[in-house]
Amino acid sequence: MIHDLRDRPDLLDAVAAAIWLTFWQRKGHLLADLQAGFRKHLAPGDLPFTLAAEIEGAFAGTVSLIACDEPERSDLAPWLAALWVAPEHRRSGIGAALVTEIERRAAALKIARLYLSARPVIAPFYEKRGWQPIDHEIGPAKLVIMERVILEAVAPAPGGLAALHIQSRKARRAGAQNNRWSGFPPSRE
Repeated sequence: MIHDLRDRPDLLDAVAAAIWLTFWQRKGHLLADLQAGFRKHLAPGDLPFTLAAEIEGAFAGTVSLIACDEPERSDLAPWLAALWVAPEHRRSGIGAALVTEIERRAAALKIARLYLSARPVIAPFYEKRGWQPIDHEIGPAKLVIMERVILEAVAPAPGGLAALHIQSRKARRAGAQNNRWSGFPPSRE
């Protein structure tokens, strides 16, 4: 079952620990920073939000939708970020289900396009699901930036994507390199 973290805040520590261990620990970030960041995902509103998957009552995976995940491409918004599936549940469809649910919820918010950054070896997973590479070799990790068109020719909902772009510009002026407004620590490489 896939839950919105706002409905299951009891999963916050498990989500934060998984993302910290996978993406942030080796870069010297504290687990407490991730926990604080994910608490922002509990606030009411459109973004950011996090989904958590459970299998038979056990935490099995997570993904988030945030304003920006790559400071080098802060002109793009919003971003699918931090897709993670527990090793024992990989290749079972949980990752695909989490991506599909993020896309469904984005469409419900009248968001026309989503973006993500991925290691080149992971890009085929997203390409099979309709994501297209739009930029390559971003940052030291040489990430691929991908785009997914969710809705064709959609006018932004009041306070929706248009407000997000305003927020993005304000965040860039305030220093997007620290990514405070996404709920995640500074840039992943």
